[in-house]
Amino acid sequence: MLLKTIIRGLKFIGILDRFNLIYQQSHYGVSYKIPIIRKIGYSHMFLSDLWMKQMLEVLTSGDGIFLDVGANIGQTLLQLKAVDPEMHYVAIEPNPACVYYL
Repeated sequence: MLLKTIIRGLKFIGILDRFNLIYQQSHYGVSYKIPIIRKIGYSHMFLSDLWMKQMLEVLTSGDGIFLDVGANIGQTLLQLKAVDPEMHYVAIEPNPACVYYL
């Protein structure tokens, strides 16, 4: 909680883009580490879409591959792997900065 407050403070004063950090996050009961690289990934600290969890549970009932077109920085990836860690995930993303982060 203290680290989250510090990271929010760094963003508030406009210097978060000068840091690379790792933040421990828990989502849908699954814990993982989120890299925050020069501010990219900051939004992952606040994922909480219950509707997305419900939709992913329906979409992942069974075997298959999840195709994420326009993957951005992996918001859907984090939520998908929290719902179904075994689901195969394929991302398509044209933005080089997002691909670097992914």
